Amino acid sequence: VLMAMDIISKEKKDIRWKGLPSNAQHDLEGLERDKARLERNIKKKREQLEQIIEQQVTYMNLVKRNQAREVDGQEKTQYVDSISEGDTKIALPFIVINTHHETYIQCEMTEDRAEVKFRFSAPFEINDDNEILKRLGLHQADDETLQRLFPQKLLDYVPASVRKSSEGTHESW
Repeated sequence: VLMAMDIISKEKKDIRWKGLPSNAQHDLEGLERDKARLERNIKKKREQLEQIIEQQVTYMNLVKRNQAREVDGQEKTQYVDSISEGDTKIALPFIVINTHHETYIQCEMTEDRAEVKFRFSAPFEINDDNEILKRLGLHQADDETLQRLFPQKLLDYVPASVRKSSEGTHESW
C-alpha cells in the first residue's frame, strides 16, 4: 500500500523512504487563483471607494452652491420680485436627455406623475445627476477641503480627478 501511494520504494531487500505525497503544485495553483480573485476584489472595492469619495465631494460642493444661491436669492428678492433662471438651486435626483434639436419627442405621463414615457424619432443620450454635476466641475476640491472632509487614511484614495489644482482656482458658483 505504501509503495502504491509512492511513500516508500523497494528494491530487493532495500526499502527507501520517499516521504508523504505532496500536493504542492495543486496547492500552489489554488493559492494563485485565490490571490488573483482577491486582487480583483480589492481593485473593484478601490474603484467603488473612489466613486463614493467623488460623489461626496460633488454633493458637498452642491450643498455649498445651493446655500450660496439661497443667500444671494434672498438678497435679490428684496430688490427684485423674480430670480433669474441661472440663480436657481439644483435639486436631486435628476436626469438630462440630449438629442438633436430637430428630433420629434412624444411624452406621456401617468396622472400621478409617477411614470413618464418618452418616444424619440432620433438617437438620444441620457445623463444622470452625477455626470452633469461632474461636468459642472462640482466634483473637485482643494487639498485643504479634502483634509477637512475625509480622515487622513482615506486621502490616499482620493482620485486625481477630484483634486483641484491650486493654480488659479476660484469658485464659479
